[in-house]
Amino acid sequence: MKPLLPLTAILALCGSSAAFAANLNIPMSFEYIALDGKEIETSLFNHKSELELSQGTHKIAIRYNDLVEDDFSDSETNYKSSPFVITLKVDGDYEYHMKPAEGDYLRHPAKFAKSPQVVVSREDSGSVNYQVTQTNITEESFVSRLFSGNSATDIDVEAAVATGGTAAA
Repeated sequence: MKPLLPLTAILALCGSSAAFAANLNIPMSFEYIALDGKEIETSLFNHKSELELSQGTHKIAIRYNDLVEDDFSDSETNYKSSPFVITLKVDGDYEYHMKPAEGDYLRHPAKFAKSPQVVVSREDSGSVNYQVTQTNITEESFVSRLFSGNSATDIDVEAAVATGGTAAA
């Protein structure tokens, strides 16, 4: 019986340390790019909608990226924004939710992609200390790179740099 008590205490401590992490949830029409200078691996088939955050201030690069059905044809148009950086101060074990700011972004996705406005809230309706910074990082098309002779801009690397990382060699 005595060996069971220390084992139970150790398991309780290990379990409680994982409980002190906050989560940031984003809608399907957004994608994570970088967190505190490190790229976040995502793919076309694997949407990461939740990010675990420790206490402290974090810089998170996110981009609006959505396929919207065209009103005039059966095709879809892909709308992408430049990455924007959310500086979020996490001060507890909370569920944070990011969503588009009030407005009709679904009816005007091209306008929204030019300057996405978002709101971060907490599940318990507490106050959230955050700031949104727009960047001007853009992806060049293949054709424009072909005629200009420029090398391709890696938007993920640029976003990681914008969140506090250093440029990769």
